[in-house]
Amino acid sequence: MTFGTSMSKAAAGKTYPAGSFIINMHQAKHGIANMVLYDGINVSDYASVAGGIVQDFPVLRGFECDVVREAEVFEGQTSPVTSVSISATQMPNHSAYVLIRNTNNDAIKTVNELLKSGKVVTMLLKSGKGYEAGDFAVAYDDLHPLA
Repeated sequence: MTFGTSMSKAAAGKTYPAGSFIINMHQAKHGIANMVLYDGINVSDYASVAGGIVQDFPVLRGFECDVVREAEVFEGQTSPVTSVSISATQMPNHSAYVLIRNTNNDAIKTVNELLKSGKVVTMLLKSGKGYEAGDFAVAYDDLHPLA
């Protein structure tokens, strides 16, 4: 990400809160950014496709992505993002199972580590309050050593 906004700003009919990321597409690597931020397609219903394929990174990773074509609308209201902090995993005090949201590579790495260790990992097939289809449920005692 190139810049983070330092204050709320309205652009293209929407208000972006402070902390929103702005990607300047006038850069050498705009093709890569465009590919990642593309709103994608779902081709899983094509008969010739062997499996479900969805190409929509923003939806798969839980963020909104808008195109703002207004020139210099964020001028003087951004600052470079030089580092990010990732919140530590917050484990519940103790419960039989823990939900792992399927929202990033670390979640998948954790699930793979559990599976390699012979632990049971259940992928949720339906969405409900507080969880989505594709999230994982694991035993607290299995996840606790990795958290």
